Amino acid sequence: MNKIELINKIDEWIKAKRGNYVKDVISAVNIPSISGGAEGIYPYGRACAKMLDFMQEAMERYTLPYQNHEYHCASSLIMGKKGNKEIGLFCHTDVVPAVGEWEFEPFSAFEKEGHIYGRGSNDNKGSVFSCVYALRFLQENDYVLNSNVRLFLGANEEAGMNDCKYYLQKYKAPDYSIVADSWFPLSASEKGRFVFSAKTNKVKGNLLRFFTENDSTSIPGECFAVLSGVAVQDLAENVKNTEGIKLIDTVDGMEVVASGVGNHPAFPEGTINAVKRCADFLLENQLLIGEVKESVKNIRDSILDYYGEAFRLDFRDEFAGRTTHVLTKVLLTSDSLNLEYIFCYPAVSTLNKEQVYKKIVKHFTEMDMTCECVKEWTPHYVDPNHEIAHILCENSSLVYGKKLKPFAMAGGTYTWVLPNSFAAGPNVHHITQSLYKIPGHGFPHQPDECMNIDVWLNGIKIYILSLIEIDEWLSGPNGIIQQEV
Repeated sequence: MNKIELINKIDEWIKAKRGNYVKDVISAVNIPSISGGAEGIYPYGRACAKMLDFMQEAMERYTLPYQNHEYHCASSLIMGKKGNKEIGLFCHTDVVPAVGEWEFEPFSAFEKEGHIYGRGSNDNKGSVFSCVYALRFLQENDYVLNSNVRLFLGANEEAGMNDCKYYLQKYKAPDYSIVADSWFPLSASEKGRFVFSAKTNKVKGNLLRFFTENDSTSIPGECFAVLSGVAVQDLAENVKNTEGIKLIDTVDGMEVVASGVGNHPAFPEGTINAVKRCADFLLENQLLIGEVKESVKNIRDSILDYYGEAFRLDFRDEFAGRTTHVLTKVLLTSDSLNLEYIFCYPAVSTLNKEQVYKKIVKHFTEMDMTCECVKEWTPHYVDPNHEIAHILCENSSLVYGKKLKPFAMAGGTYTWVLPNSFAAGPNVHHITQSLYKIPGHGFPHQPDECMNIDVWLNGIKIYILSLIEIDEWLSGPNGIIQQEV
């Protein structure tokens, strides 16, 4: 059977399975598997455990093997003829919190106009079943590869990747892996990342509350402030021409509700940080009294841009992109103003993490803030000329009918902790678009998250073709692993 005949066979099989695929994804999205703290034997909470139990039921229904790794993650191992090599397919089943204003219920998924709507549909439950169905096709059509294939189902990717770290401490990593949590054809570079918490004790004044409700995985689309000694009627005229600001009289004082355009922190372009919009309003209208005024100004000035200029981190690379930074959380307490920032920097020879770290600390010191790095990831890079990179690019280009090239992204995936891994799919770089006309809606980590079903189904096809060809390469003389990628 030649490749065209194989593709036709895959297309017919996918067409027959489409209805079941949609049902599987909808059922998965309806489980609010937000990774949280431990609950008894469940390291990331009961909701994530429920999601893994659901996956066990699905895998057993499709007669695919399933192993639960103490609810940190799960895996399915499909044995090959030789079994001396292993190819990994890595996905995650956890999701970020459903914050912000949703037009639809985030955990009541539905299909409309070829899309599935709901938190986790795009990131990453559609991919989970694209990989499951790729394994189903191989099994149901008697394609037994020489290599073993392992499907990994994580439960903590969005909250630190402790699931993958746990697995790698106990088990050997696959020889090579595809991480199905990116775009096709291949993310050849993922930026390094620092997550910093910072705080200042200069909070005396008339600012009673100042906070965001999102978690640290999103650029805030809303920010709230409450001030004493100010009434809404005093600012009625000022608000008329101020976009994204709403004022409410409360028992404690005037509440300012600032609306912006949120997004995943790795993709700040086109966003409007609601914290900046709120701070701008407070400062421009001279509403702040006391030392808290200086603190809010420092915060505002630190996010005037999202390319690291305020922190003297405006590095760029032609392929890997620019350094970015975003403020993700604000919380005012009785004695401190607490912040969280995410810094993403490209993998370039002229920039290392020590330089980035020192510049960040220096700027916080200049703002009279204490800071602590709470998480960090080293940049990931693979050779775009690697044979597996070539396979993924060729198959993606074939399926989509246009030449697709490796790209760099700011988002992080399991490739940060997984050796010999390639991030590819389910979205398509520069092709996949949101249906939403409302800025800040429709994509991962945004309200009204959705995903095009045909994109997922194409993902099944690309994963099948690539698994077969990677196996052929691993089975040949060039399949000996000579270097880490």
